[in-house]
This record gives sequence, structure tokens and C-alpha cells, in this order.
Amino acid sequence: MSNVKKETSGAPESLEEREPIISIDGTKREVKYPVMSVMKMEQALGCSSLVLLQKDVQNPFSIRELVVILWAGLLVSLPKVTIEKVTRLVEDPDFDFDFAIDICKQELFESLTQILRVNTGEDSKN
Repeated sequence: MSNVKKETSGAPESLEEREPIISIDGTKREVKYPVMSVMKMEQALGCSSLVLLQKDVQNPFSIRELVVILWAGLLVSLPKVTIEKVTRLVEDPDFDFDFAIDICKQELFESLTQILRVNTGEDSKN
């Protein structure tokens, strides 16, 4: 798993405008966090995803947490990917780790907000 580069289809003005896609070996892979991916992430880390969201505000993530968050986000597009393979991916000098993690954290937050129907202060349709 090498030659990882960020997608640059136009220059998005903000993170919210970026599609949750990273390129691995020239193949576009969508980063998604359905319930099963969130559950696997929680199991691998031994903590609730809500703890991770709070931790991001209070202090930085550990390398293990970042690798597992990325791994969980790739499970839909790469069902057989392992944490070990993602660790090797992160060590690849061509891998844009900051870009991938920014995309993952944004997508994870949006998914958890939808899954848990968390009120983010935006107008509710209910």
C-alpha cells in the first residue's frame, strides 16, 4: 500500500467541502464510518467513540488512536484491511497523514452526529 496522495479535484475552500476520499496506490478509497466500522474502532481502542471526540478537544490523539481511526474509516472500501497494513501505509513517505486524518476526523464526527442524532447547535428539522 504505497503511493498515497490526496485527491485534488478542484481546490476546496474548507474541510467541509472535501469529499471523504483518499487515493491508495492510485485507487480512490472513500472514508466512511457506518455503525459497524464505529463498533470495530471502539473495540480495537477499548473506549467509546464519544470519548475520542471529547479527547480531541482536551488533548491530542495517540498514534495508535489515529491509525485505528483511519483503519475503521477504510473498512467499507477495503474490507480486508488490517491495522498492521494501515500502520505500514502511515509509514509510507508518500502518505499525506495530516490530510487523511483531517478527512477521517471530519467524517467520523459527521457519522457519529447522524448515528447518535447529536444536536450540534444547527437548526433541527424536527
